[in-house]
Amino acid sequence: MGVTRRLATSLALERMDLKDLNEAFKDPKISVSATPFGATSRKDAVYVKDAVPWKGLVTKDLTKFTEAIREMGYPGVAEGLSKAVRISKECAGRRGVARHPRFGYYVPAKAVCQLELKVSRIGYPKVRVTQL
Repeated sequence: MGVTRRLATSLALERMDLKDLNEAFKDPKISVSATPFGATSRKDAVYVKDAVPWKGLVTKDLTKFTEAIREMGYPGVAEGLSKAVRISKECAGRRGVARHPRFGYYVPAKAVCQLELKVSRIGYPKVRVTQL
């Protein structure tokens, strides 16, 4: 998402009251998210975009969730989710923050571990990361 869209999103959210924001979160066609991490300031790190088709699909069983996504006609998403879960489990226990290996801003240390595992599996050179 471009910087212009992030800024426009932030300005729009500044003008919304909590009731409007709550309704936007519940809307199955809208995705609202925020993160303290990234290249922008915290104010600009709020995102409003179209929601994924499976928004609101609730299940505690990840296998059932993945199968439901596959049945909705998104087998690639289901496979990608399965890979992401495997990589996430391999990085369980990583705590704290680290610098992004390419861009230098702070991200969760677990995210850097996941990046390293993904990069090592597709054949790119290993990235040296210093955990803070």
